[in-house]
Amino acid sequence: MSMRLTLLRSTSLLFLAGLGLAGCSGDDAVVSETASVTGDPSTSTSTTSTSTDPTTSTSGETTSPTMTDPTSTTTSVTSDPTTTDPTTTTDPTTTTTTTTTTTTTTDPTTTTTTDGTTDGTTDGTTDGTTTGGVDEDTIYDIQGELIPLNTQINVLGVIVTAKATDGLFLQEPDGGEYSGVWVFVGDKGPDISGLELGDEVDLVGITGDFEGLTEVDASLGEVTATGNKGLLPAPELVDLAVLGAEETAEPWEGVLVRIEGEPLGVEDELGFDEFAVGDMVDQLLVDKLIYNVYDNAPDFPLFGVGASFTAINGPLHYAFGGFKIEPRMLGDLEGYMAPQNEVIGVDDLLPGELIVTEIMWDPSCANDVCEWIEVHNLSDKSVNLDGLIILDENLNPNQKGEILVETLVAPGGYAWLGRNAPDKWPYATPADAHYGANPAFNNSGDDQVVLLNSNDVLDVTAKYLGKPGDTGISFHLKPDQLDATANDDINNWCFSTVVFDSPNNVDEFGSPGAANEVECTML
Repeated sequence: MSMRLTLLRSTSLLFLAGLGLAGCSGDDAVVSETASVTGDPSTSTSTTSTSTDPTTSTSGETTSPTMTDPTSTTTSVTSDPTTTDPTTTTDPTTTTTTTTTTTTTTDPTTTTTTDGTTDGTTDGTTDGTTTGGVDEDTIYDIQGELIPLNTQINVLGVIVTAKATDGLFLQEPDGGEYSGVWVFVGDKGPDISGLELGDEVDLVGITGDFEGLTEVDASLGEVTATGNKGLLPAPELVDLAVLGAEETAEPWEGVLVRIEGEPLGVEDELGFDEFAVGDMVDQLLVDKLIYNVYDNAPDFPLFGVGASFTAINGPLHYAFGGFKIEPRMLGDLEGYMAPQNEVIGVDDLLPGELIVTEIMWDPSCANDVCEWIEVHNLSDKSVNLDGLIILDENLNPNQKGEILVETLVAPGGYAWLGRNAPDKWPYATPADAHYGANPAFNNSGDDQVVLLNSNDVLDVTAKYLGKPGDTGISFHLKPDQLDATANDDINNWCFSTVVFDSPNNVDEFGSPGAANEVECTML
């Protein structure tokens, strides 16, 4: 069923009939405003003119004069539309009704006849109702807040610029600020699977705000292809400084944009397969709503901090409190360059170039399945941790942990390494890699972490001692003691004081994957 709004304008026809039955003699003339009627002196007839809006078009059926038995009711009509003063002549014994309607010109012309056996309903006239479309809504009005929230809208002739699994981005053909919007369809809304980028569609939905994002909810509405294709607009080139600040990025929400740089460097990896690009001054997040760089590693070898692009295209989205550009395909990420600094493997490391800086041996998760450690790259090159071996004090090769995926750590960077598989991970932020079910570190203490490559021992920590009340609190190396010798001394370690996550509503303390805090406690 179409949900488009239709404004019905009605023009009422006013029927005024004059009936006169005169019983006296004399030659009386009866004149109406729109017609002169000549009758027998024994009959008086009155006709009234009705004026309608000349822009309203109605039509009726034209009939020829009809001769009837004098005992019936008969109407004789002259219907030349060019006549402005139609004259009706009636039989002296006949009751006559004259009706005036409006034709497509402003000249009112009588165009109907009444059958004498009916109740006066005319075969050829309309009811005066005209169907016309409402003024269409626009994305500009929606994004410009000219249309209130929770209002049904009807937007015509907009272009598909991007598609995700549960919605799509639509844009006005003329582009510019406020021209784009995210449209949510969900899994039970209109089927958008057949739509292609550049298709023109009509949209019916409800305006809304989802955690700061202006959107149209079409889950109970319509996204209807018009059949026009190949209309995909070119991305709008917008300066990184504009999109990097929320107040200036707002007008570009939902718009297909393009950012360029010389280059756009990957400056941070935030987890959840998001990363930040920037020019050392301004930054913009790159998201994975439609296309995920991390799922396409062969196209982005050694991707990580230090890599770069020359340009990135995609609609500007807003989610989780920030603006993000959403690449749609490989071609939206132009000019990829792997990190310029040399990348070495874990077997290229010398002892002391990769050290342990934080240990969570007693997390709050059941059976300690989410234990973790943090390692720090002290070399001057990026390191791929694939092949790194983790042991406890027993040095049992049958109970070793091992990194088996490409995991890059920049010079001076940190990596968060989790026990077991990702499906047992309770934290909001994923670990950089997982090393398996072993080793399981002792909660009571008298244990240590050992790092190895295939050639040598890279690092051995001081033996720690468990403390009452240390559940959910990491043990970290003080930030001014970051070397392989200092981490052999238990006095350079302490318990963390900063909450980093609250799995199952239980606060846990630490700074995994980042520089350790200065504040600490010895419990």
